[in-house]
Amino acid sequence: MITTAAVILWVAVTAYAVFGGADYGAGFWTLVSAPGPRGERPRALIRHAVGPVWEANHVWLIYAIVLLWTAFPRAFESVMSSLFVPLALAVIGIVLRGSAFAFGGVTASPAATRAWTWVYGVSSVVVPFLLGAVLGGIASGRVEPGNATSQALSTWINPTSIVVGLFAVTICAYVAAVFLTTDARHYRDEPLVAYFRRRAILAGIAAGVLSVVGIFVLGSDSPYMRSGLLHEGLVPVIASALFGITALSLLRRGTGRWTRALAVGAVAMVVWAWGLAQYPYALPETLTIQDAAGNIHTLSWVLLTFVLATVFVIPALVLLFVLDQRGKLEEGMDPSAGMAPHRVVIVGGGFGGLPAARFLGHTQVEVVLVDRRNHHLFQPLLYQVATGILSPGEIAPSLRHQLRHHKNVNVELAAVTGFDLERRVVYADRFFETPVEIPYDSLIVAAGAGQSYFGHDEFALNAPGMKTIDDAMELRRRIFGALEMAESSTSDEEREQWMTIVVVGAGPTGVELAGQIRELAQRSLRGDFRAIDPSALRVLLLDGGEEPLATFGDRLSDKATEALEHLGVELRMGSRVTAVD
Repeated sequence: MITTAAVILWVAVTAYAVFGGADYGAGFWTLVSAPGPRGERPRALIRHAVGPVWEANHVWLIYAIVLLWTAFPRAFESVMSSLFVPLALAVIGIVLRGSAFAFGGVTASPAATRAWTWVYGVSSVVVPFLLGAVLGGIASGRVEPGNATSQALSTWINPTSIVVGLFAVTICAYVAAVFLTTDARHYRDEPLVAYFRRRAILAGIAAGVLSVVGIFVLGSDSPYMRSGLLHEGLVPVIASALFGITALSLLRRGTGRWTRALAVGAVAMVVWAWGLAQYPYALPETLTIQDAAGNIHTLSWVLLTFVLATVFVIPALVLLFVLDQRGKLEEGMDPSAGMAPHRVVIVGGGFGGLPAARFLGHTQVEVVLVDRRNHHLFQPLLYQVATGILSPGEIAPSLRHQLRHHKNVNVELAAVTGFDLERRVVYADRFFETPVEIPYDSLIVAAGAGQSYFGHDEFALNAPGMKTIDDAMELRRRIFGALEMAESSTSDEEREQWMTIVVVGAGPTGVELAGQIRELAQRSLRGDFRAIDPSALRVLLLDGGEEPLATFGDRLSDKATEALEHLGVELRMGSRVTAVD
């Protein structure tokens, strides 16, 4: 029964190390984020991630303290009396941290917001350091049984406590960065994914370095714990290292799957390696868990409350985290409860509109996405549709399918015709026939760009652009139609005309298209025709500039020139189109 109570206590410590650690680590990244607007995006994600769950994370700390007090009163007495200074400071830090998070989110003054953010970040670093120092003081054997207060400073200001405190701060930062990377990926915010991914890798490396340093420090300051980690706790130590290295490898490759589970496993294994190394002592080499335990009746009640907590509390916590991950929770109380939700209308389902709808799909606002087409178009791959490499459906997924998990987002198929900013109304034609008015509280216009002919709109008749699926399919029809006409031509002059394709503009799209046409002619269509040789297809690339991809710099322009010439594309740089007949 005593061993079971000790295991339950260590489960609570592990849960707090993971969930509370991620909480503290989020505060660490708030503290070190760039000041002002540059750091607002990561701070906003941190507030959104931590807001619904930060209070629940302290359940594990409270449970661990109460369990230590009731199940192992002699150990509790010794720890609280010998380490009252860091524990009292940690309690003050927890209170300040919670207050700063709560008040910082509602204050209207920028100066007050900065002050509360600073308090929140500093306390998020100080508290895990102090709690780590407490564990280090216990592990080093400096906490003696009984009410020993004569060494109130040396019990937690010593080499082991300092290293363990720094290690605690580092693993908190590591877990938080991994969690925030996953959250940023959930919102399809690639810059934030890269931001927190880099910090997760750095924090993971720092934790690994500190763990190695800690082994050497323990060798001289806490030989009992060092021996335990290298013997009884060796398996979880190795498991922690493997989990951590695998997580870092996945992060480095940009893979999001399993990184959060691996990070949790790495931290949990560290805690259990520590517990196994210290077993069977509550206070190493002076007080065993048998001698520290309370009477049998108290332990019976402790186990009974654990069963009740397993039945009632843990499912509630699981539900809380599930709802949070699904974006069903708001930070704090909703002052507009019972009122109509804030309505956001987004015009355009492209690279601007769709990510905006996805992000807002995890909030309490009502979202209407208006587009005249029912699909999102990945424009950079249009040239592959134009050359027959890809089908339209592969780069144009349905908007409704893309937003199927965002229940507060509705898709409206309509062509926007105007806006009334005073009335806050969007005018549109549904199915291009029925006029409708779509009211909004906030408006996002992300309608995209059209084809530009630089003042020569008459070019469009003979030279279609490439901004839509229809444009790509028209180009596809013309390219393959030209080859078919060449195949059936009886005149060499006429065949040569059909076998010549001109692409105007040596930017990214023109370069991709010209190269893909030549590659198509040389490889994919070889042997498909009888009267013509597709590899003889001429592709001319015209541009008014001096080199292709001029905006990318000389080095990439040179590489593009070399690659295009290798494919057989005829470059006509310094050529300005004056007419198209």
